[in-house]
Amino acid sequence: MEEALVENTVEKELLIKLRNGDEYAFDKLYQIYSLRIYRKLLKMVKVDVIAHELTQDVFVKVWTKRHLLDSNQSFRSYLFSIAQHLVYDTYRKISRDELLAKTVQLISTNAYTHTEEDIYYRETGEMIQKAIELLPPQQKRVFQACKIEGRSYDDIARELNISSSTVNNHIVKATKTVAEYLKKSGTLVFFVAISSAFLDK
Repeated sequence: MEEALVENTVEKELLIKLRNGDEYAFDKLYQIYSLRIYRKLLKMVKVDVIAHELTQDVFVKVWTKRHLLDSNQSFRSYLFSIAQHLVYDTYRKISRDELLAKTVQLISTNAYTHTEEDIYYRETGEMIQKAIELLPPQQKRVFQACKIEGRSYDDIARELNISSSTVNNHIVKATKTVAEYLKKSGTLVFFVAISSAFLDK
């Protein structure tokens, strides 16, 4: 009971500081909640790269609207509410693209045949590798460690002596760079749909 009270008091103080533009408070709250939000989003959207980007979007909204924060309200509930609205917006966007919608649906329900998987993994995989080679050294290192080697954010952060939020920023920026490269090559739809399956292999 006392521990929970202390945690609530600390969180309230962080929210007050964040409302006043304190970046340290923002980073601290990000470290506390980002993984929880990511896991919640992953359960909802089923696609790793989308969950990561939406997690980043949640905290971007928190920062841009920090002056509206109410330190007396549950910050956890506030984050989940933002996350839920972002998921709804994402599904609306996907529904407008028939090909993307069908591809995401097939991947999430494991409806692809093995032959189709092999083709998409091979072709998209080659394009992803080319895109990765274009990343700045630190982004490339973080992206490969997380997505290719399957290492955790905390593990990467310790090795590179950076914060977990910095690791996440590298992942988000690298993902956007890769997505832009694949968009030009015409394979972006398949990257969005199968990235979690391919990159976790």
